[in-house]
This record gives sequence, C-alpha cells and structure tokens, in this order.
Amino acid sequence: MVSSFRHSNVQSKRNTSHTNSCDGASQRTTAAGNPSQRIKDSGPMSSIHGDKQRGRKQGCLTKLKMPVRGRKVLLEPLGDMQFEYLDRRGSSYKYTSQLVVIIKREYPGLVQDKNEHGVVLRTRPALEWADYFLSRKDDLGQTAGDRVLSEFWRLFEVNIGKEEEADRVLDTYLKKRVKDMMYQARVDAVKVYYMKKLNQKIDDKLARPIELNYEEYLDGKQKWCSNAVWPKLCRYWCSENFLKKRKRGQESRFSSDDIAQNQSWRIQTIWGDKANSG
Repeated sequence: MVSSFRHSNVQSKRNTSHTNSCDGASQRTTAAGNPSQRIKDSGPMSSIHGDKQRGRKQGCLTKLKMPVRGRKVLLEPLGDMQFEYLDRRGSSYKYTSQLVVIIKREYPGLVQDKNEHGVVLRTRPALEWADYFLSRKDDLGQTAGDRVLSEFWRLFEVNIGKEEEADRVLDTYLKKRVKDMMYQARVDAVKVYYMKKLNQKIDDKLARPIELNYEEYLDGKQKWCSNAVWPKLCRYWCSENFLKKRKRGQESRFSSDDIAQNQSWRIQTIWGDKANSG
C-alpha cells in the first residue's frame, strides 16, 4: 500500500519562537487543501567561459509540472539525502527539479529576528531552509516551509512505513538545496550583470570568484526574488559578515584542494617507488 499522508511534523522540529517573516516572494500559491577579483575588460567580447559552460540559463525559472496522468510518483528513501524512483515515470519527472521550482516560488523573503520578549532585533533575508518556517503564516495557518512540504507530497509519495525516514531524508536534502540556491543566486547575479552591462556572457566558474558592489548586484536581480527583498540580499552580500564567511570558505576549499593534491602526489610517488623497486 501507498501512503498519501501530508508531512507536517517537520515543523515541530524547528525552533521558531523568536522569528517571524516580514515580506515574501512575488510568486506564491497555496496547496493546503491537499493531503500530504573582477573581469574589467568591457570590450566587444560577447562570451567569456571556461572549459565547460556550467549553470542554468540566466533568468531561467522552470515551471512546475504535474505528474503524468495526474498520479503521484512513488519514491523510496535512499541514504541520508536522496530518493530513488519506484515508478517508471521517475526518468522523466525528477523530484529534484520540481523541488527547485517549489522552494523558489515559496521563498519567504525577509524574516525578523526577535529576542525572548518579542522585540525585533533585526530584519534580514531568508538564507536557509529553517527560515522557511519563520515566515508569516497564511490564512490557513501555513508557513512557507509547510507549503513546500505540502506541495512536494502532493506530487510524490512513499510506501506506508517509510514516512518517518522520508521526512528525515527530505529535510536533509532541503537544507542543502536551499543553501545551494542562495549561493547560486549571487553567482547568477554576477552573470546577469556582466551580460546586461558589459555584454559579456560568463559561466559559473568565472562568475563565482567575482565580487560586485551594491549597485552592480542590484542589476542582477533574479526573477524568483521580490523587488522588496532583492536590495536587502544585495546589501547582505556586501556586508563585512558575509565577506568574512566567504573568505573563510575560500580558504577552506583551497586547503582541501592542497591536501587532495598532496595525497595524490604521495600515492603516485609510493606507487612509482614500488614500480621501480619491482
């Protein structure tokens, strides 16, 4: 048998007592009724890219598709952060693609951090999956996070007995997916700016290390983010806090790359010595 439950228990795992939303995204629907370093040259060059063009087309927002014949697609939890398809339709109806559309559509916008007395300490852009549960509830009592889960389980299902594991896997996957979405938003903003203002098409690899100023980020607005929220997000990318985190992340990646290269060199040396001694 197949479960047609609505997964809403994840919300209770969140600590949401000190925050509320202030503003939401421009596109939103409710599914509560369903169970469930810069490149300075601005010359005539029209395309600048690395070895392989990477990333989604600029400004592209995939539309949410309904399953074939209107039936839910059957999934099976796999490991800590994946599902496998128990339905042949899975080859053409990916849960990963549909989730990207849903989390962009339900992006909560701005949230308010409050102290234990309910006093607003600051208003900031939502940056992670937990923030979706900090949004203002709609008329049906749902947060943006509730709507994401409700919409997902309107399209997909798991066998009875797999509900708890499916909740855990989906929660872990969404944490990473939202983090990746917010990371990619800045990269895509750089790409849009270079195309609009410099007439240069660059890929993710070249856009990733580039840092723009506030006004330049504004020109790279993403369609899924509202006009009210985008300037706040641009300001965050220019903040000292973000730039410090970004620098630490870069240093960590460089360190990991160095370790990997050193290990590879050591393995090659060891095998080379063995081959020579043999």
